[in-house]
Amino acid sequence: MRVGLVLGAGGVLGGAWLVGAVHALASGRSAGAVFRLHRGMPALGPGSWRLALASLARPYRYSPTAILAGWLPQGLISSEPLKDTIRRVAGDGWPPHPSLWIVACDHDTGRRVAFGRSDAPPASLADAVAASCAIPGFYRPVEIAGRGYVDGGVVSTSNLDMLAAEGLDLAICLNPTSSLHAPRPRTLGERAAAVLREASGRRLGNEAKSVRASGTEVVLIQPTIQDLDAMGTNLMSAKRRHNVIEVAVQTVSNHLREPEVRARLRDLPPGERMLVRRPPGSLPRRLDFARLAGGRWAAAAKAS
Repeated sequence: MRVGLVLGAGGVLGGAWLVGAVHALASGRSAGAVFRLHRGMPALGPGSWRLALASLARPYRYSPTAILAGWLPQGLISSEPLKDTIRRVAGDGWPPHPSLWIVACDHDTGRRVAFGRSDAPPASLADAVAASCAIPGFYRPVEIAGRGYVDGGVVSTSNLDMLAAEGLDLAICLNPTSSLHAPRPRTLGERAAAVLREASGRRLGNEAKSVRASGTEVVLIQPTIQDLDAMGTNLMSAKRRHNVIEVAVQTVSNHLREPEVRARLRDLPPGERMLVRRPPGSLPRRLDFARLAGGRWAAAAKAS
C-alpha cells in the first residue's frame, strides 16, 4: 500500500496542532519543539523586488499570497534557532526515507520547490524545514544553493495537489488552516481569520478533487471548533501552543475513531520508529500523550 502524508502550513499554532494530530494518527509517541525568536534589523522595501515587479506586470500568474510575499519587507526573525532544534531532533544531512518532500517557495520567482525531490537543489533537513517555515514579512528568507526560499504556504497552505501524479493508494492530509466547523465570526480578528480559513478550505477542496481524480483516495483531517477556540486568531502566538497540542490529540483521536474514517485507514502499514530522538528539555512535562489519546491508535503512514 502506497500512502502519502501531507502536513499543511499554519504558523506556530498550526505546527502545534500538527504535533497533536500526528501523535493521534501515528501512535503513542511524543513529539515537541522549542520556539525561540531572534530579531535582526528591519529591511525597507519589498522583500523580493524581482517577484514584486513580476507580479505587478503579470498578476494573473501569481497567487494573492505570492504577490503579497514579494511586496512584504523581509522579516526580522532569524530561522537559526529553528534549524538548531531540527538538528537536535534529527541530526544533520537528509533523512534516508526516499519520499520525504519539504515544500518551500522561491522568493524571486514564486515557484514552488519540494526539497527532497530530484528536481530540487540539494539541502540539509534543517535548511529545508526552516525555508518551509519562513513566513514572508516575519522570518527572513532561507538561503539554499544561492537562492532565497520562503514558506511553501505562499503557494498553497496544503500542497496536497503535488501528490496527484504519484500513483498513491491513499493520501492523508492534515491541514491546520481550514475547518469544516468554524464558528460565526464576531470580532474583526475573527472575521479576518474566517476569510483566510475559507480561502484555505477552497484551495484544499480543489486539490483533493484533483488527487481523487487521479485514482488516489483522500482523507482530510482539519481543526474542529474546539481546536479553533484553543488557537484563537493569532497563529503565531507561542503562549497557546501547549493547550493547542492537548486539544488536537483529543479531537483528532475522536475523529479517527469514527467508523467511516477507521474503515478507510484500517489497512495502513505501521509507522517506523527511527530518525527522531527526544532532545533534553524539549517537551513540556504536563503533556501526557498516552492519557490524552486514550491508548495507541497505530495508523502511521509511510510510502512503500
